[in-house]
Amino acid sequence: MANRTVSDRAISWSRRTATIGQKQDYCHTRFGIDLIGSYRPDPGVEVRLTVTSIRFARTWLRNPRSTGAVVPSSKSLAVALVNALPDDDYERIIELGTGEGSVTRQLVARFGGGRVLGIELDSGLATLARAQAPEATIMVGDAGRLSQLLQRGTPAGKTAVVSCLPLAVMPRTRRRVLDAVRALIAPNGHLVQFTYVPWQPFPESECRMHGLIGSRSDRILRNLPPAAVWFYRYHPN
Repeated sequence: MANRTVSDRAISWSRRTATIGQKQDYCHTRFGIDLIGSYRPDPGVEVRLTVTSIRFARTWLRNPRSTGAVVPSSKSLAVALVNALPDDDYERIIELGTGEGSVTRQLVARFGGGRVLGIELDSGLATLARAQAPEATIMVGDAGRLSQLLQRGTPAGKTAVVSCLPLAVMPRTRRRVLDAVRALIAPNGHLVQFTYVPWQPFPESECRMHGLIGSRSDRILRNLPPAAVWFYRYHPN
């Protein structure tokens, strides 16, 4: 038993929580997950175990770098991301990496579904996001090819981008995404990015290259793992 891999433990955990999910809609619990070694969240962190979160965890197991987290973003993090946007007059709000739709739902609640466009690489998670926020438009595609995806006819105008991708650990994808984001948010749009790392998610050199000025907007300790929200505006060099 001592030699069980992370994947083995995760699958075992998924099976146990699937049984919980079949007996009741969800279970709020305060616990330490053996899924990622010895990491244990703060005792105040509440984790919702649902069939959705199990599917999310399995997606993470297939591709941990592109998924970035073992469980979906908490409601606290989703609300903080949406609240980081200072304006209400965006013509479109583009979410990169909808996951199962927790952030998408909050974006629709504030801005209405007609202005919200979500992009998700995993078709299974995209289906979950559509169920969570049916008013929004959810596209299946690679955010690293954002420019090509948006050539399909999304309207122009003042734009906000909300990134739920782990760009801090995806340098190649990050550079392509930031190239596209710069064109989208200039001259008066905004970018919001959350990260689990304790430092700025984008290197300062890349911020200068793409004309981005950023500041930390919020810290969400009641999230698994704890997260920080960063707000960026475009500033021409």
